[in-house]
Amino acid sequence: MLDCEGQELRVPREQVAAVLRHGWALTAHQAAGRRWPGVVVLLPPEAAGELTRQWVYSAFNRAERHLSVVHAAGPALPQAVASAPARPRTTRLRGILAEQTADLGD
Repeated sequence: MLDCEGQELRVPREQVAAVLRHGWALTAHQAAGRRWPGVVVLLPPEAAGELTRQWVYSAFNRAERHLSVVHAAGPALPQAVASAPARPRTTRLRGILAEQTADLGD
């Protein structure tokens, strides 16, 4: 038995393999480093503010043979691809390494 938007759907056991296809949903971060034969990327309106060129490349690059894009983010997608730079990444690593290097010289 399957629950499809509140309605029960029953598929006879002998027809499951012919009638149903498995599906998975992951966030782009969960999908990092993985690839699949086919990928569907969902871009809801609330994603518009977070889209960057790097994110779009990473999400679209998960597909090996087929990519479908469900796009409702308005002009944010073409703007991200054309111009939106990623926010600079910063860590404390440079400072920590500089301190350790300075300590070695003492």
